[in-house]
Amino acid sequence: MNRQSAEDRYRNDPSFRALVVTMEAWYEGLQFTPSEMREAVMYAACRVEQRTIRPALVEKPINPDYQHEKAMGREP
Repeated sequence: MNRQSAEDRYRNDPSFRALVVTMEAWYEGLQFTPSEMREAVMYAACRVEQRTIRPALVEKPINPDYQHEKAMGREP
């Protein structure tokens, strides 16, 4: 995301604007440094990723006769 798109979102997206205003208040109130805020955002993203359920990759079991069956035109 470049600065221009962030400015556009700030002008046009009320939720994004509210987030920016909140972060400004934390920064100006000296509660968090920019580094702490970046670290917190990345940690929050990691926590969400860890809770996201993804389908597991299931591989077909290896069958020693598979190549032979396939060569004969039969799927095992």
